Amino acid sequence: MTNTSKTIEIRKSRAAYLGLALICVVLIGLAHSVANGGMLDDPRGGAWTIPYGWFGVVFFGSCLLTVLNDLLFRPATILSLSPSGLRDLRFSRDELPWASVTGVREYKLLGSRCVIINIDPADLTGMKLSWRFRFWHKPNALIGVDGVWVTAVGLKTNFNDLFYDILAYARALSPHMQIPGAESEYPPSSSAPKADLPDREIS
Repeated sequence: MTNTSKTIEIRKSRAAYLGLALICVVLIGLAHSVANGGMLDDPRGGAWTIPYGWFGVVFFGSCLLTVLNDLLFRPATILSLSPSGLRDLRFSRDELPWASVTGVREYKLLGSRCVIINIDPADLTGMKLSWRFRFWHKPNALIGVDGVWVTAVGLKTNFNDLFYDILAYARALSPHMQIPGAESEYPPSSSAPKADLPDREIS
């Protein structure tokens, strides 16, 4: 059971970030090949494939830069949960108070999962938001990711423990938290004892 009177600090996984960087490099190579007519029967690849290929080069190139920025320049502790709020450096260096949280839910897309934290949009106005969040906020809202999203990718934790830690803090510390049917809607918590998880510091 999560002790919401303590502070949990979750560190980044260098191995995971290196793996993500390698995947980005491979995808950039594939996209570049498509843009230049490779991997298709037609030597030129067809005019319709060229824009898609170059879009892939730009998109996965930006993903690679983001991964390298997190790997090389972010502090070791990426995410922290404390009695006062949540701080995820990928979202903002400012702390998001639990009092602003109105809901917590899981979102799945193409096999990946993230935690969606619902808040009043007005609460974002005074925060110094990362360029990543500002860029993706509106596009993500169009596919149902309207709020603050938190992922376990690149962190030394797993999704279930991250989700239930955030859920526990929000339920205990948000005065207007509402999650109908949460017990049946969300995945079972990891069976691994949280105290034994590596690089998960509790103070």
